[in-house]
Amino acid sequence: MQNGSGKRTIVVVSIFLLLLLIVGCEWYFAKYWLTVTIKQGEGTTNPAPGKHGPYSFDEAVSVSAVPAAGWSLMKMVENHDGSTTDHSTSPVNVRMDRSARDVSVDVYFEESVPTYYVSPTKYLLDTTTECEGTVTLSPAGGTYAQGTTVSITCTPAPGMTFVKMVLYGQTSEREWVLLKTVYTNTTTVDVNSNIAVEAHFSE
Repeated sequence: MQNGSGKRTIVVVSIFLLLLLIVGCEWYFAKYWLTVTIKQGEGTTNPAPGKHGPYSFDEAVSVSAVPAAGWSLMKMVENHDGSTTDHSTSPVNVRMDRSARDVSVDVYFEESVPTYYVSPTKYLLDTTTECEGTVTLSPAGGTYAQGTTVSITCTPAPGMTFVKMVLYGQTSEREWVLLKTVYTNTTTVDVNSNIAVEAHFSE
């Protein structure tokens, strides 16, 4: 009886080890694919957007993202079958593992607000327009002493409608913050930093 029980144990263990070997071989010899997509904004990636592969199990693939002029990298999202990881810097090293045969990296760029410096006590007020229209500053000029109050008026071109004004203030060399969003075509602002004004019009 003991001999028979021992043989059955050996058979069960052998089957278990065989199954482990089969599963392990499947993971090891499986082929993996990587899809790179630019979800937002303008820029380039390496590898280029599209599906790439096949890659081997445990292979590491470097994915880099370079923003176009006037854009900056917002994030890169690594996706392994629904399990996502956000990365704020490039490149990202993606490792092909058994959690997913198809891995993706989604890239998001955001538009940069221009950086300006004149002097510690003088600041720039810069204006841009979306669609057709004009922005008038009073007093005119665009460069102001600290503390100057400036009136901003947005005038749509014929056939266009004013939508909103968005004002940003510069807090450091690379950082801008939203000051306010205005839905009337006239507003005032105290110039205590470099300021960027976006005027939005529509048909």
